[in-house]
Amino acid sequence: MPPLKNFFVFDLDGTLVDTLPDIAFHCNRILERAGYSRWPAEDYRERLGWGLKETLQLSLPPETDGAELAGLMDAFKSSYTAEPVIQSALYPGIEPLLTTLHKRGCRLMVYTNKVEETARRILDILLPRHYFEAVLGAGEGRPHKPDPSAFLQYADGTQLEKSAILYVGDSPVDVETARRAEVDFAGVSWGYRSAAELRKAGCQTIISKTEELLLFQKPKIF
Repeated sequence: MPPLKNFFVFDLDGTLVDTLPDIAFHCNRILERAGYSRWPAEDYRERLGWGLKETLQLSLPPETDGAELAGLMDAFKSSYTAEPVIQSALYPGIEPLLTTLHKRGCRLMVYTNKVEETARRILDILLPRHYFEAVLGAGEGRPHKPDPSAFLQYADGTQLEKSAILYVGDSPVDVETARRAEVDFAGVSWGYRSAAELRKAGCQTIISKTEELLLFQKPKIF
């Protein structure tokens, strides 16, 4: 088990919130409007994690040109930002976990490839008291995960030591983000990738229940 931590960095989709139903809904909505076929919601599971562009590319014919892809990305952002929570829900145990970590003096943040405005709206709806001191998502000029530079820049600005950080996520892209950042990682088995996929990506610590994360929490010294 990694050393005890007092700063937890969470992925959003597949880690804190099951957003798959709404991502599938909005993808299918804009694909249908553009004359393409719908996909079953479960088909989107393997397409998540690397960002919107990759999700849509995997849902479109290979010959789709860049201009059309860009237009569909804009259409998705407009549709999704307007209605980000239709069926999305917190995973069981997430709210009490975050409340407990906060009460114990831990610092919390979210690092996601989702458009930051949409990520914030989802959290405001599902976790109005979410305790995150920062929510970093996709934005102008900000690189996508697995590039860790945005959250490392934030950590540097708050004088955090890397040894204090635990990155928590559900996908190989999260494993790679933590590896590049040189911080410890805990994979969750309730998300969009299996424990076997996480291990194949190099994940050594996998949890199956939210309360297991409390074992990583460093007691606050008053």
